[in-house]
Amino acid sequence: MSKGIDNGLLPDSHEIYGRRRGRNLALGACLAGVVLMIFAVTVVKLAEGVDMRGYDHTFETVPSAPAAGAETSR
Repeated sequence: MSKGIDNGLLPDSHEIYGRRRGRNLALGACLAGVVLMIFAVTVVKLAEGVDMRGYDHTFETVPSAPAAGAETSR
């Protein structure tokens, strides 16, 4: 009767699996930290009432005058 390859080690008992698990936990913690930082910044911006609109979609009939000292290209 052939038992196959049996070296006495369970799949999870090897050293490399412990290291891999540690790296995965560290990477997961870093990812969770980044997500929490982005969430916190978003909550603070919303709580402060910062106007986050970029473009107000209005039509400007008269273009703004160029700033003083600005050169115009013609």
